[in-house]
Amino acid sequence: MISFRTKEQHKAILQFQKDEITRLCNDQQFARDCASLEHYSKIGEWEGASPGKHVLEVGCGPGKYVGLLASLGCNVTGIDPHSFDTWSILENIANVSLRPKVFAEELPFPSESFDSVSCLGALLYFVDADKALQEFHRVLKPRGNLIVRNLNRRNLYTRVWRKPLDPASSNIYSAEELSLLFQSHGFTTLRQFAYGFFPPIFPKFWWYLTNGILPLRSQRFLSDLIPSSCRINDVAFLRKVE
Repeated sequence: MISFRTKEQHKAILQFQKDEITRLCNDQQFARDCASLEHYSKIGEWEGASPGKHVLEVGCGPGKYVGLLASLGCNVTGIDPHSFDTWSILENIANVSLRPKVFAEELPFPSESFDSVSCLGALLYFVDADKALQEFHRVLKPRGNLIVRNLNRRNLYTRVWRKPLDPASSNIYSAEELSLLFQSHGFTTLRQFAYGFFPPIFPKFWWYLTNGILPLRSQRFLSDLIPSSCRINDVAFLRKVE
Protein backbone atom coordinates (compact mmCIF):
# COMPACT_ATOMS: atom_id res chain seq x y z
CA MET A 1 0.00 0.00 0.00
CA ILE A 2 1.32 3.45 -0.94
CA SER A 3 0.15 6.44 1.05
CA PHE A 4 1.39 9.87 1.92
CA ARG A 5 0.51 13.12 3.61
CA THR A 6 2.91 16.04 3.74
CA LYS A 7 3.38 18.39 6.68
CA GLU A 8 1.65 21.06 4.63
CA GLN A 9 -1.37 18.81 4.11
CA HIS A 10 -1.51 18.02 7.83
CA LYS A 11 -1.40 21.74 8.60
CA ALA A 12 -4.20 22.34 6.08
CA ILE A 13 -6.37 19.69 7.76
CA LEU A 14 -5.95 21.35 11.16
CA GLN A 15 -6.85 24.75 9.70
CA PHE A 16 -9.92 23.29 8.00
CA GLN A 17 -11.07 21.76 11.30
CA LYS A 18 -10.63 25.09 13.06
CA ASP A 19 -12.54 27.00 10.37
CA GLU A 20 -15.31 24.39 10.32
CA ILE A 21 -15.84 24.51 14.08
CA THR A 22 -15.82 28.31 14.06
CA ARG A 23 -18.51 28.41 11.38
CA LEU A 24 -20.63 25.72 13.06
CA CYS A 25 -20.61 27.82 16.23
CA ASN A 26 -21.29 31.19 14.62
CA ASP A 27 -23.54 30.43 11.65
CA GLN A 28 -26.74 28.72 12.75
CA GLN A 29 -28.09 28.32 9.22
CA PHE A 30 -24.87 26.58 8.19
CA ALA A 31 -25.13 24.35 11.26
CA ARG A 32 -28.74 23.42 10.46
CA ASP A 33 -27.83 22.65 6.86
CA CYS A 34 -24.93 20.45 7.97
CA ALA A 35 -27.12 18.65 10.51
CA SER A 36 -29.23 17.19 7.70
CA LEU A 37 -26.25 15.60 5.93
CA GLU A 38 -24.97 12.03 6.25
CA HIS A 39 -21.47 13.49 6.53
CA TYR A 40 -22.57 14.93 9.89
CA SER A 41 -24.40 11.73 10.88
CA LYS A 42 -27.79 13.37 10.11
CA ILE A 43 -27.68 14.52 13.68
CA GLY A 44 -30.44 17.04 13.07
CA GLU A 45 -32.84 14.11 12.56
CA TRP A 46 -31.81 12.56 15.89
CA GLU A 47 -34.35 13.15 18.63
CA GLY A 48 -31.52 13.58 21.11
CA ALA A 49 -30.47 16.81 19.38
CA SER A 50 -33.70 18.66 20.15
CA PRO A 51 -33.38 22.18 21.60
CA GLY A 52 -32.97 22.26 25.37
CA LYS A 53 -31.70 18.67 25.64
CA HIS A 54 -28.71 18.05 27.88
CA VAL A 55 -26.28 16.11 25.70
CA LEU A 56 -23.06 14.36 26.66
CA GLU A 57 -20.64 14.27 23.71
CA VAL A 58 -18.22 11.41 24.44
CA GLY A 59 -14.76 11.54 22.89
CA CYS A 60 -15.54 14.94 21.41
CA GLY A 61 -12.01 15.53 20.04
CA PRO A 62 -11.55 18.98 18.48
CA GLY A 63 -15.25 19.70 19.06
CA LYS A 64 -17.03 19.65 15.70
CA TYR A 65 -20.15 18.00 17.10
CA VAL A 66 -20.05 20.06 20.28
CA GLY A 67 -20.33 23.20 18.18
CA LEU A 68 -22.99 21.71 15.94
CA LEU A 69 -25.16 20.48 18.82
CA ALA A 70 -24.81 23.82 20.62
CA SER A 71 -25.99 25.66 17.49
CA LEU A 72 -29.00 23.32 17.38
CA GLY A 73 -29.96 24.56 20.86
CA CYS A 74 -28.65 21.72 23.01
CA ASN A 75 -26.79 22.12 26.29
CA VAL A 76 -23.61 20.20 25.54
CA THR A 77 -20.99 18.67 27.79
CA GLY A 78 -18.00 17.54 25.75
CA ILE A 79 -15.52 15.09 27.25
CA ASP A 80 -12.27 13.65 25.99
CA PRO A 81 -9.09 12.13 27.45
CA HIS A 82 -7.23 15.01 25.76
CA SER A 83 -7.71 18.74 25.26
CA PHE A 84 -7.45 20.53 21.92
CA ASP A 85 -6.47 24.00 20.72
CA THR A 86 -9.86 24.34 19.03
CA TRP A 87 -11.60 24.22 22.40
CA SER A 88 -10.81 27.91 22.76
CA ILE A 89 -13.47 28.51 20.07
CA LEU A 90 -16.08 26.65 22.13
CA GLU A 91 -15.28 27.68 25.69
CA ASN A 92 -17.14 31.01 25.61
CA ILE A 93 -20.41 29.50 24.37
CA ALA A 94 -22.96 29.64 27.19
CA ASN A 95 -24.49 26.21 26.54
CA VAL A 96 -21.15 24.36 26.25
CA SER A 97 -18.98 22.73 28.92
CA LEU A 98 -15.71 20.96 28.08
CA ARG A 99 -13.89 18.51 30.33
CA PRO A 100 -10.52 16.95 29.48
CA LYS A 101 -8.99 13.85 31.11
CA VAL A 102 -12.34 12.04 31.14
CA PHE A 103 -12.64 8.47 29.87
CA ALA A 104 -15.85 6.81 28.71
CA GLU A 105 -15.30 3.87 31.05
CA GLU A 106 -15.48 6.13 34.14
CA LEU A 107 -17.91 8.98 33.58
CA PRO A 108 -17.85 11.47 36.50
CA PHE A 109 -21.57 12.23 36.35
CA PRO A 110 -24.56 11.16 38.46
CA SER A 111 -26.88 8.47 37.16
CA GLU A 112 -29.68 9.62 34.84
CA SER A 113 -28.14 13.09 34.42
CA PHE A 114 -28.35 13.44 30.60
CA ASP A 115 -31.21 13.42 28.13
CA SER A 116 -28.92 12.22 25.34
CA VAL A 117 -25.46 10.81 24.69
CA SER A 118 -23.56 11.10 21.42
CA CYS A 119 -20.46 9.11 20.55
CA LEU A 120 -19.38 9.89 17.00
CA GLY A 121 -16.15 8.08 16.29
CA ALA A 122 -14.67 7.45 19.72
CA LEU A 123 -15.99 3.89 20.29
CA LEU A 124 -13.16 2.63 18.08
CA TYR A 125 -10.59 3.49 20.73
CA PHE A 126 -12.25 2.53 24.02
CA VAL A 127 -10.12 0.27 26.19
CA ASP A 128 -13.21 -1.47 27.56
CA ALA A 129 -16.21 -1.00 25.26
CA ASP A 130 -18.57 -3.00 27.49
CA LYS A 131 -17.81 -0.84 30.52
CA ALA A 132 -18.23 2.33 28.47
CA LEU A 133 -21.64 1.22 27.23
CA GLN A 134 -22.67 0.43 30.80
CA GLU A 135 -21.71 4.00 31.69
CA PHE A 136 -23.72 5.38 28.76
CA HIS A 137 -26.76 3.49 30.05
CA ARG A 138 -26.18 4.68 33.62
CA VAL A 139 -25.93 8.42 32.89
CA LEU A 140 -28.90 8.48 30.49
CA LYS A 141 -32.34 9.32 31.77
CA PRO A 142 -35.11 6.73 31.25
CA ARG A 143 -35.76 6.35 27.52
CA GLY A 144 -32.82 8.62 26.83
CA ASN A 145 -31.41 8.85 23.32
CA LEU A 146 -28.03 7.71 22.05
CA ILE A 147 -26.33 8.23 18.68
CA VAL A 148 -23.23 6.27 17.71
CA ARG A 149 -21.01 6.41 14.65
CA ASN A 150 -18.41 3.69 14.22
CA LEU A 151 -16.13 2.23 11.58
CA ASN A 152 -17.78 -0.50 9.53
CA ARG A 153 -15.78 -3.71 9.84
CA ARG A 154 -16.71 -4.68 6.29
CA ASN A 155 -15.65 -1.42 4.63
CA LEU A 156 -14.08 -1.48 1.18
CA TYR A 157 -10.54 -0.76 2.39
CA THR A 158 -10.61 -3.62 4.90
CA ARG A 159 -12.18 -6.02 2.40
CA VAL A 160 -9.29 -5.40 0.01
CA TRP A 161 -6.37 -5.35 2.46
CA ARG A 162 -7.71 -7.69 5.17
CA LYS A 163 -6.70 -5.29 7.92
CA PRO A 164 -8.22 -2.32 9.79
CA LEU A 165 -8.01 1.11 8.27
CA ASP A 166 -6.68 2.48 11.57
CA PRO A 167 -4.19 0.15 13.34
CA ALA A 168 -5.03 1.87 16.65
CA SER A 169 -8.70 0.90 16.49
CA SER A 170 -9.89 -1.77 18.92
CA ASN A 171 -13.65 -1.98 18.51
CA ILE A 172 -14.84 -2.55 14.95
CA TYR A 173 -18.21 -4.04 14.06
CA SER A 174 -20.51 -4.65 11.14
CA ALA A 175 -23.86 -2.85 11.25
CA GLU A 176 -25.56 -5.96 12.60
CA GLU A 177 -22.88 -6.53 15.23
CA LEU A 178 -23.08 -2.90 16.36
CA SER A 179 -26.83 -3.17 16.89
CA LEU A 180 -26.48 -6.45 18.82
CA LEU A 181 -23.73 -4.98 21.00
CA PHE A 182 -25.92 -2.11 22.15
CA GLN A 183 -28.93 -4.38 22.51
CA SER A 184 -26.93 -6.46 24.98
CA HIS A 185 -26.37 -3.29 27.04
CA GLY A 186 -29.98 -2.20 27.31
CA PHE A 187 -30.56 -0.20 24.12
CA THR A 188 -32.93 -0.63 21.23
CA THR A 189 -32.01 0.45 17.70
CA LEU A 190 -34.42 2.94 16.19
CA ARG A 191 -32.59 3.51 12.91
CA GLN A 192 -29.29 2.73 11.18
CA PHE A 193 -27.58 3.89 8.03
CA ALA A 194 -24.15 3.67 6.43
CA TYR A 195 -22.23 6.30 4.50
CA GLY A 196 -18.79 7.18 3.23
CA PHE A 197 -16.43 6.02 0.51
CA PHE A 198 -12.82 5.22 1.40
CA PRO A 199 -10.58 3.85 -1.36
CA PRO A 200 -8.14 0.96 -0.81
CA ILE A 201 -5.19 3.12 -1.97
CA PHE A 202 -3.60 6.36 -0.72
CA PRO A 203 -5.57 6.49 2.57
CA LYS A 204 -3.67 9.42 4.09
CA PHE A 205 -4.00 11.47 0.94
CA TRP A 206 -7.70 10.62 0.77
CA TRP A 207 -8.11 11.79 4.35
CA TYR A 208 -6.55 15.09 3.28
CA LEU A 209 -8.93 15.37 0.31
CA THR A 210 -12.00 14.79 2.49
CA ASN A 211 -11.01 17.58 4.89
CA GLY A 212 -11.94 20.64 2.92
CA ILE A 213 -10.74 19.77 -0.59
CA LEU A 214 -13.32 17.38 -2.04
CA PRO A 215 -16.86 18.84 -1.91
CA LEU A 216 -19.39 16.98 0.20
CA ARG A 217 -21.65 16.41 -2.81
CA SER A 218 -18.76 14.55 -4.50
CA GLN A 219 -18.13 12.50 -1.38
CA ARG A 220 -21.80 11.58 -1.20
CA PHE A 221 -21.82 10.63 -4.90
CA LEU A 222 -18.91 8.23 -4.33
CA SER A 223 -20.56 6.81 -1.23
CA ASP A 224 -23.75 6.12 -3.15
CA LEU A 225 -21.81 4.22 -5.82
CA ILE A 226 -20.94 1.36 -3.47
CA PRO A 227 -23.21 -0.99 -1.47
CA SER A 228 -24.03 0.23 2.03
CA SER A 229 -22.27 -2.83 3.45
CA CYS A 230 -18.98 -1.53 1.99
CA ARG A 231 -19.24 2.05 3.22
CA ILE A 232 -16.84 3.33 5.84
CA ASN A 233 -19.19 4.47 8.63
CA ASP A 234 -22.20 3.00 10.39
CA VAL A 235 -24.51 5.34 12.31
CA ALA A 236 -27.13 4.13 14.78
CA PHE A 237 -29.90 6.04 16.55
CA LEU A 238 -30.69 4.17 19.78
CA ARG A 239 -32.82 4.51 22.90
CA LYS A 240 -32.32 3.35 26.45
CA VAL A 241 -34.67 0.50 27.38
CA GLU A 242 -35.97 0.20 30.91
